[in-house]
Amino acid sequence: MLEEINTTHAPGAVGPFSQAIKVDNLLFVSGQMPIDFATGEFNSDDAIAGADQCLKNLAAIAADDDTTLANLIQLRRPCFSPTSVISRRSTRSMPASSRSLIRLAHVMG
Repeated sequence: MLEEINTTHAPGAVGPFSQAIKVDNLLFVSGQMPIDFATGEFNSDDAIAGADQCLKNLAAIAADDDTTLANLIQLRRPCFSPTSVISRRSTRSMPASSRSLIRLAHVMG
């Protein structure tokens, strides 16, 4: 059963997306932008501060479903970027997250 998850403690989804979808006991969260939910504004031009805000948004969405980032299975992010620094620092108690790179050669016929 699919359940849409929406919280008022993180920015709303941009475009035709949901903040998260829950399937049984799995929570699939949409990509986040460094938007401060309290102000609706980008919080900083600094990549590390932006990554920190994205993780705060992810944590808020997870909390709405009574879970935490400690239960994170996969975090997709650029592997060799300043944003990796903050995500490693914020997720130290977890095993190393997997990384994905998907290339779509032909989306439509």
